[in-house]
Amino acid sequence: MVGVCCGCIAKPASVQPRKTYNILIGQLFEGEPIGTDAAIDSSLRRKIQKLQEYVQANPAKIPKVSRRLMRRIKATLRQPGNNLGFVKVAVHAYVYMLAKSTDDISSYSPSFFAREVVSGPDAVVSALLKDIHIEMRTLGAELLAVFTKAQSQVDNKLDAIESQVPQVRWWSCIWGSWLPVTAKVSCCYQSRHKSG
Repeated sequence: MVGVCCGCIAKPASVQPRKTYNILIGQLFEGEPIGTDAAIDSSLRRKIQKLQEYVQANPAKIPKVSRRLMRRIKATLRQPGNNLGFVKVAVHAYVYMLAKSTDDISSYSPSFFAREVVSGPDAVVSALLKDIHIEMRTLGAELLAVFTKAQSQVDNKLDAIESQVPQVRWWSCIWGSWLPVTAKVSCCYQSRHKSG
């Protein structure tokens, strides 16, 4: 009888350790989705803050975190139903991480998120701006405004932002209640465009 080396057999997938960012992102989407008009509660804000702290400590993992959030947004937009609140949570996670990237002690910059947020072929902002729900278009405009505001003089992604601004302005002509968000996007874009 030939003996089997126990070290040669791989552990089953259920025993393999899960990656930390997968756990943190999964916690954001546990339970029932929030309403698109509801505020983000304190427990959800704390989970978003934990994700940002992880990204701060591990900037090399930002592309994976950003791709995971982007995939969640895209999947939810394809089959909206009653779970559009998950898109709101993912966008607020992006917004919080982008806002924290401008801190002096930040170990990452907004350009780490550029591919998934504005410049990639499946950019989150363009998908949100093309959605049929006004709440999703508003979230897209807010995300674009935060991304634009977070840009520094050195780390400028105006070419990716330029393609989004006309679409935001076009929607603002159709939806009058959208004007404050559009003004914010236009002001951020114009101040960065003049200084860049």
